[in-house]
Amino acid sequence: LSETGMFYVRPVITGYPQINGRSMLNVEEKRKLELKYTEDISFCTDLKILVGTLKAVFQREGSF
Repeated sequence: LSETGMFYVRPVITGYPQINGRSMLNVEEKRKLELKYTEDISFCTDLKILVGTLKAVFQREGSF
């Protein structure tokens, strides 16, 4: 946590919002999922998100 109250987290290509609703989520729901990621950061979490993203893309879940 920085002095401004913001987290320092490296940007990523995908995340929890992309595998948990994508465009069907509102901004607050996306924010909560992004904060959850900061609590769960690990290689296994990243692998789970990557696999979930591929699944969501090929099944076109939550896309416009």
